[in-house]
Amino acid sequence: MSEAKPVTKTFRAPTMMAALQEVQREMGPEALVVSLREIPGGPLWQVWRKPGYEVIATRPAEKPAPANGEGQGGGEAQPVAAKGAVDPVQLLLEIATHMPEKKAIEKEPPRVEEEEPVVAFDPHEMDMAASEARLGAARPGLRTAAPGDLPDLLIETRQDLLDQGLDESLVNRMINTYSQAFSPAVLADRKRLNAYLKRQLEAGLRGSHQTMVAPPGRVMCLVGASGSGKTSTCAKLASYYAHSVGKKVVWIGADTFRPAGIVEAQVYTDTIGIPFHLVYTPPELVEAIEAHPEADLILVDLPGCNPFDERMMVELGGFLTEVPRRSTYLLTPATFKESDLQQALASFGTFSLKGLIVTKMDETHNYGSIYNIAWRSQLPLAYMTNGIHVMGNLHPGDPALLTRALFDGGFEL
Repeated sequence: MSEAKPVTKTFRAPTMMAALQEVQREMGPEALVVSLREIPGGPLWQVWRKPGYEVIATRPAEKPAPANGEGQGGGEAQPVAAKGAVDPVQLLLEIATHMPEKKAIEKEPPRVEEEEPVVAFDPHEMDMAASEARLGAARPGLRTAAPGDLPDLLIETRQDLLDQGLDESLVNRMINTYSQAFSPAVLADRKRLNAYLKRQLEAGLRGSHQTMVAPPGRVMCLVGASGSGKTSTCAKLASYYAHSVGKKVVWIGADTFRPAGIVEAQVYTDTIGIPFHLVYTPPELVEAIEAHPEADLILVDLPGCNPFDERMMVELGGFLTEVPRRSTYLLTPATFKESDLQQALASFGTFSLKGLIVTKMDETHNYGSIYNIAWRSQLPLAYMTNGIHVMGNLHPGDPALLTRALFDGGFEL
């Protein structure tokens, strides 16, 4: 009698969870996921096609019943799961429940044959103290691996991410999940492992989701602590939108505490060739804005404030409340300590922030603090800046740029 062959089937569904549920329903707990990938859904002629998922699963052939009829009353032999074993389909199914919904794609992504499954989870669960305890309770077969039990490459990767300053609970959860879900071949391939980690970390951040052709708001107010780079960032924004895009830009300077800052702003605006207004009070700020109805972009360079100084924060609020139709952005230098960034976020967060502008990306090789702040706050990354030059050092708020810097140890384009 010939030996029975394993059963292999392909499942397609609009979501990963639906596809994995179909595998579990049709093939049972013994099924093994061979491949899991995202594919374009809908008819080929449709330009705006939503993504779907394809899962290839296999189930071992059932062993024939003993000829003498022993065991199970002479019927078919029933598979017996090993004690404490993890159901791989159920594991991926539960992980998939934490995957964020994706928006419609504009074009068909490249298809990669025999790609390893992309394991996703909700990074915000890291902020919950009992996340690891609940994980063990929900999946008894999935244990939290001790650092010494991990493959060498995972140990090195974990330490590299911790050295970057990335949140320890986030790193541990990612490393533990990958150690259980990925094959030894992937866990020994640094390039492939880093690619999956980058994609995972990118999914935890919000980008600007718009091109840099149009400003994110007509009145942009830049706030931040002293030394965060507001004036130089104003110059980069003004130069880009006035020269590269051809917008009508106006610069309003409210940072009157630094005489050198006033001179610096005047030099920038004279060089760029745009109007400059110096204001001392909130009513003067309103008058300066109303004086330029033709402007496409009005940049307001507000004074740097000590996040711990309540009086300075109240004065800043006096300016901002006079301009209700504004877009306020917090400047977060990559060189600041995470505790300082957290305090700045807590203090300036009362002003209805629209996003973050990360400055001084080239002045450090550690980006974990910036990632943690962007991840926890879920404020969009509006822009990133580097270098002292006004031209060419303004970049879109792309999470991929930040995650790439985490792994490359530097910000390069």
